[in-house]
Amino acid sequence: MPSTPPPAPDEAAAPTSLVLQRASERFQQLLGAGRVLEHSTRAIEEEADELVLELEALRERPARESALVERRRERVEEQRRQDVVVGAAIAEALGGLAGRLSPEALQELSDVHVRVVEVCLALIQGERQRALEAEVSAHDHQVEQLERRLAKMVEALHRAEDALRRVRSLKHVDEGIASVYRVVQGLDAHAEDAGRKKDLLAAIFAANVELREQCATASASGAATAQSAQSTGKLAA
Repeated sequence: MPSTPPPAPDEAAAPTSLVLQRASERFQQLLGAGRVLEHSTRAIEEEADELVLELEALRERPARESALVERRRERVEEQRRQDVVVGAAIAEALGGLAGRLSPEALQELSDVHVRVVEVCLALIQGERQRALEAEVSAHDHQVEQLERRLAKMVEALHRAEDALRRVRSLKHVDEGIASVYRVVQGLDAHAEDAGRKKDLLAAIFAANVELREQCATASASGAATAQSAQSTGKLAA
């Protein structure tokens, strides 16, 4: 009966090579994830710095708005003085007729004078009020937009700071010893997504352990196969 030829060395080493290839690919994936994490950290830091600068600029704007309000108050006072001047000009224009009118006409002129002043001032005040309302409406709209933008930027800054704090905490995770630590070390238990992170890192840890076991099994299997082939060859001889 012909003896069974021993398996080729390449065939015996195939499982080990496959496992090592997978381990190398997994290592490259983890290495790439680390680079992405480092890049994300820098991006978050830059975003936080930009938000801080923009917030400082926005917080300086109310001081400029206060100066604008003061200028408006001064303008209102100036408008009141203009009203007095308008009334005096009308009185002077009509007063020149007083010496040439009868007492009855003079009384009518006085009534007309009062009415003309009221109408002129009402027209002037109406135009001023419409202009002021349009300006106040535009100002209120700007203030409202500013408040909304400020609230959004504060929220964005808090998110960036929280994300940066989480990233920095991940960079200081205690690697531990496989034979001692059976759970993921170094996570903040009070973080909102601590459970999800713990499950994710635990899965990576378990996959790493399984990968090592596969490597060890493949190596032992390859050694046993080679030894069996040698024994078979000796018996055939």
